[in-house]
Amino acid sequence: IILATVVFLGLTQLGNDANRRVYESRDALESDRVLVTSQDLAVSVSREINLVLIERIEDVRDWSRNQAVIDGAFDAGIFARDEGLVALSIDELETRFDSTKSTQKAIRARAYLRTELANNRAFGEILFTDANGFNAALTSETRDFVQSDEDWWQTAWTEGINVDDIEFDESAGEFSVGIAVRIDDARTGLRLGVLKTTLDARFVERIANARATSSTDYTVALPDGRLIAET
Repeated sequence: IILATVVFLGLTQLGNDANRRVYESRDALESDRVLVTSQDLAVSVSREINLVLIERIEDVRDWSRNQAVIDGAFDAGIFARDEGLVALSIDELETRFDSTKSTQKAIRARAYLRTELANNRAFGEILFTDANGFNAALTSETRDFVQSDEDWWQTAWTEGINVDDIEFDESAGEFSVGIAVRIDDARTGLRLGVLKTTLDARFVERIANARATSSTDYTVALPDGRLIAET
């Protein structure tokens, strides 16, 4: 009887330990599953944001490949050479083109780009230069006529593209990202200029809001910790 009691108590304790371990394992698996699911959701939203950005960059590339833009950059470069603009200093050029801010030798391209902006509200102003970095056409006012001394212009000219970090625009009260691509003539292989635009970064918040649920919130931050979206 004593032996049977000891065995029974021992088996009961083993059963309790087994049950406890089953519960602990189930809780751990559930916690891991929630963690993995949360990570998957975050990765999925991040990929969606990146895909949209890539699509918008392709839009800018398409603009740079338009024949009106290519012809406009070429004609502006010829004008700059014939007028001796390349021999002038930046200060002289800024004074000469203080009112227009462009050589105005790409009227057809400007009309095309304004139409593109009207059909795509995600972008702000667009400008493009000739091979010297002089503005050939603008869709709205800008501060400088010469762009070749800007880092974004130099990077786009040498590497073909430049995407700035997302910055907060005080005047517009929103985050935006600058995108610049080189204008290349596929027929001749010549580099003719650089086209630049700004992309409204509110698409990030729209994606996060669309993916949020009653039990899932998203926070999107820049590498330096600044929040650009929070559901």
